[in-house]
Amino acid sequence: MFATYKARWHSFIGLGLMVGVVTFVWTTVVTGLWMWWLFALIDRLGPDASVAALGAVGPAVGLLCVALIPVMLAGWWANLAICTVADAALTEQTVTIKEALKLTWHRLLSLIPVVAAIMVVVGLLVWAWMAWLLGSVSRLAATPNNDQAIWQVVGVSLALIPVVLVLSVVAYFLTVKWFVTFPVMVVEQASLVKALGRSWQIVKGASGMVFLMILVVGFAAGMINQIVAVPGSLMMMSVGTINSPASAMAVLGQVIIGLAISLGLVCVVTAVTTPILPILSQVVYRDRARWAPAS
Repeated sequence: MFATYKARWHSFIGLGLMVGVVTFVWTTVVTGLWMWWLFALIDRLGPDASVAALGAVGPAVGLLCVALIPVMLAGWWANLAICTVADAALTEQTVTIKEALKLTWHRLLSLIPVVAAIMVVVGLLVWAWMAWLLGSVSRLAATPNNDQAIWQVVGVSLALIPVVLVLSVVAYFLTVKWFVTFPVMVVEQASLVKALGRSWQIVKGASGMVFLMILVVGFAAGMINQIVAVPGSLMMMSVGTINSPASAMAVLGQVIIGLAISLGLVCVVTAVTTPILPILSQVVYRDRARWAPAS
């Protein structure tokens, strides 16, 4: 894997930077605007706001999901292109970033219905959760000493923990089984449905190895991102020192600088680490595809 990365490092980092810039800049802007709307909505809702919240949250959640579609598509497109460059390196060929993006464009178009379906499901779940949360917050704000309402919120929140754990396990299991889906789409020019089935077939017998690779890479990348986010976190802590308009402006400048530094470092880390799993998936595909020939 490291030899493959080294052979085409400039292409991999370029594609990784594409993911980093699109993901963080776009997501930061969209999430910031959405959170501003959310806090404004909380202030407007009354003490019995569950029905009102249900109606108010729907359009905003829908717009949020639509706004995040480009982020998911950009990430998948970059991953397809990384697999293309990695496969070219493994087969001693040369593919530029532009050629890789062009070759995978039609595959990206076939993924749009899948992205839309995912966003519909996620949107419905977020819609229901946000409506319940906003209604609960409004009722608690109106009756802060209502023990029954407090324990109701706590009880429902605790009940969600096993649900989230089960969904996380299922998601991780499917991630392992579908690990080489993009390589199959790239090399075999397979449709998404066929690629999912082929990936399941190819990974069979190597699930433990794939699980450990995903776990190690994900943990390492997460730790590095947490470390490079420290400057922004330290700057945010200085907000508590504001005691005058002049100091507020100074602290605001520090916060902006800290966040800019953190964002830049996170983008660099993302550019370097994003290609690792797609390269590994291509290596695993080339290593195991011969033991599971396409029918």
